[in-house]
Amino acid sequence: MEKQEKILDELREIKRSLWDVHRRMDELEKKQKKPFLLWDIIRSLLIGFFAVGPAIIIVMVLWQFVLNWTGL
Repeated sequence: MEKQEKILDELREIKRSLWDVHRRMDELEKKQKKPFLLWDIIRSLLIGFFAVGPAIIIVMVLWQFVLNWTGL
């Protein structure tokens, strides 16, 4: 039960971080009239770092729980 709570807390923290990044990016986009290629590259890297990276870690942790639970 404690591990599940830790995972849920981490997921909530990831959600908050993503929301903050999204909000900041929206504010920056409103300030900029013309987006440029460099900003698009940086934004893609941030999305990959904050969304895809934690998702991979979560899948790996869940996979380990399944393997431990089944005894493999």
